[in-house]
Amino acid sequence: MALRTNAGTGVLVALVVFILVSVFLLVLSIVIYGRYSTERDSLLEANNALGVYVNPAMRNNDAVKQIELAAKSNRQTVSEYLQTKSNDLMNYVDGDPNTTLDGLKNKMSSLNPNNQTLRLRAQELERSRSNTQNELDAIKTQLTDMQSQLEQAADDAAALKAAHDQEMQEVSSRIEGYRKAGDRYVAEVSQLAMALEDEKQRNRDRYTGDIEDLEDETDNLRDENARLLSRLDELEARVLEARVTSQDPAMLVDGQIIDTAGNDMVFIDRGKNDRIVLGMNFEVYGDASAIRVDPRTGEVARGKGSVQVTKVGDTTSTARITRGTRGHPIVRNDVLANAIYDPTYQFKFLVHGRFDLDQDGVADSNEEYIRSLIKDWGGIAVQSDNVPGDLDFLVLGVEPPTPMDLGPSPNQDQMDLYVRQSELVSQYQNLMDQAKQAQIPILNANRLFILTGKSGR
Repeated sequence: MALRTNAGTGVLVALVVFILVSVFLLVLSIVIYGRYSTERDSLLEANNALGVYVNPAMRNNDAVKQIELAAKSNRQTVSEYLQTKSNDLMNYVDGDPNTTLDGLKNKMSSLNPNNQTLRLRAQELERSRSNTQNELDAIKTQLTDMQSQLEQAADDAAALKAAHDQEMQEVSSRIEGYRKAGDRYVAEVSQLAMALEDEKQRNRDRYTGDIEDLEDETDNLRDENARLLSRLDELEARVLEARVTSQDPAMLVDGQIIDTAGNDMVFIDRGKNDRIVLGMNFEVYGDASAIRVDPRTGEVARGKGSVQVTKVGDTTSTARITRGTRGHPIVRNDVLANAIYDPTYQFKFLVHGRFDLDQDGVADSNEEYIRSLIKDWGGIAVQSDNVPGDLDFLVLGVEPPTPMDLGPSPNQDQMDLYVRQSELVSQYQNLMDQAKQAQIPILNANRLFILTGKSGR
């Protein structure tokens, strides 16, 4: 009984121990599971928090690994490292580390309207800068060339100035010589005048009576001279009234038609020996009496036609008919007239004023054309504010209008215009009066063109 009792006790103890161990293991399992649940929730929260910065699929990406290594080498968290790099990038691009990407885009919108990448935009700006630099270099080269030309021009100007100064010195020396000679001449003339005055006084004292007789005789001669001058004026007036129009040098016959040919061609009796030039024009009249001025209009009557020299021989020339009159053909023995041309004499013309050659009612400043026409056809064209004594013809343009009266308060421009117009009118009238007094024929452009066989420009 005793052995059985001990055995039963041992089993009971073992059972109790097993139960206690089982309870301990159960409690331990419960504790471990609770801690596992807590750690699992913490791990899930940590993964969720980490997913905010990087998703699980990218955690093994090489770029992410490189960022982690760079952050670790700088003893920074990945977030600190990325923040530092972002600040450095914004500071490099914008100069402000706190600038956001959207803020940077807004700032760059005017500089980058096409929303390119900064690298492409920088490349484009670099190309533009390079092109601008090339243009600048070209401009600098041109500037250098121009500077060289300017320096050369300055050297030339200096050389010209030196030559001018030298010439002025020579002229001044000659003028000084002339002045001294003039002073000597004035002194000699003064001495001679004094001597003559002394001699005159001696003669006056010696021949007082003779002088009085001579003065009386001089008065008589003056009266007689006045009567003769009056008589001469009357005779000149009668001569002018009796003078025929054909004596005007503008009206003289300058040649003759010696034959006609087909195709509107004629032959004239003037050639190279008579100073005929190619292209010269002539007005054709039936005879010399037809060359006259119409007293009603003051214009020269037109001839039956006009011809232009196309071929020049020694003594004869060929001409083309440039204008004809129906019913009045150009025939043999018709006469030629050209106010500029003369086979033995060069007429001298003074051309003045503005001419309305195209008949449009506007007087243009084209007197050079008339001068060139006169020179081409053997005449002499002169320029002067007065009528020369050896002038043959005065060619006047359209009479300038009389300037309007100035108002009560004219400005400087109006006064200058009034003075210029007054001077033009005065000069025009002065030339006309001088020509009339000197009995010099006055031609306008229309009369000149008629008398030279031209119908206009």
